[in-house]
Amino acid sequence: MGKFRINADLYYPPGPWGLQQRVANAMVEIIDKDAPGRGDDVIWSGTSDSRGHLEGQSSDWQDSVSLPELVCDEYKTVLNKRICVRSHWSTQAVPDLSDVRVLVARIRHRGWDVTVPYPYLNDQQPTIPLVAPPPFEPPPNLLPVLTPQRALVLVNHLVGPGPDQWRRLYEFMNVAGPAVASQILSNKYSNLVPLVGPQATRHAFLQALNAQTTPNSIRAVDTILNLHGSADHVVFADGSVHVRDLKDQLLQAGRGKLRMLYSTACYGASHADRWLAGGYRVVAGARAVNANSMIEYPTVLSAWGNGATFELAIDLGEREETRIPMDDIARGMGFADVNSDKTVAGSRWLTLSSPPS
Repeated sequence: MGKFRINADLYYPPGPWGLQQRVANAMVEIIDKDAPGRGDDVIWSGTSDSRGHLEGQSSDWQDSVSLPELVCDEYKTVLNKRICVRSHWSTQAVPDLSDVRVLVARIRHRGWDVTVPYPYLNDQQPTIPLVAPPPFEPPPNLLPVLTPQRALVLVNHLVGPGPDQWRRLYEFMNVAGPAVASQILSNKYSNLVPLVGPQATRHAFLQALNAQTTPNSIRAVDTILNLHGSADHVVFADGSVHVRDLKDQLLQAGRGKLRMLYSTACYGASHADRWLAGGYRVVAGARAVNANSMIEYPTVLSAWGNGATFELAIDLGEREETRIPMDDIARGMGFADVNSDKTVAGSRWLTLSSPPS
């Protein structure tokens, strides 16, 4: 009766890092405050996860009191009535109705120790936001990534690997891909590095990542891939590569700074786990043949550049009312196994200002 569900998200106080910077790995106790002299009860303790979330089940919050109780040890029946002939006094624990539920959360993290109210109503209420008061603040690596601290590497190679009958289309996309990205995002990054056509080799891609992650001033490097793809493979200008074969080189070149990878390659969803293993924090790619880039691509880039979470940016770009008709058109043009629906893998809540660590 006195137990309830713990369900809360822990945030730093508002500051230069924004309004929703979560506190990971904080020690938290949920405490029921009692009247002076009666002692407070710790009814749950745990550590916030990597997203600042707290989840669990409390112990009983309500105190009990002992009341005297007469317990019968022996009964006899007299004139058809059952009568106690031997008994003793005992005590019975019952809920203390004078104990009112007053909950607080004690938060300890990086030397700080603060207590805030825990506004629990019932187990059906939404996740409780717990905001730690000042002087709580994120460590430097969690401060927002500003424009001078971001770099973007764009890899765009579609002419050549694709079928000849669609050469005109791929030539247009080879020009449009970098142009649209530059128009929308050039003022959102300190460096925008385009690798287009024959420049879009595997070696040049890794070299560009290495060059952008080397300066201490750069904290996050994002990537846009406009390449052809098949299951588990992407096609650079110098040939097809199994994405798993890039893992070690990505980890070395990325220096822990790789953040977002948006792929318009066909079968990009099959590549996602490999990109994540190589150090990227969040990745999106198509389930099968991708035919929706003309509408999706500028929408995703605009939403991302304006501060949307990566997941929301993808959702806005691939709305069913545009994605499904585009897929139908592609099937009518002779493309098989078309499904432009994107999967988002990894830290889908990241934004343009989120640190990669």
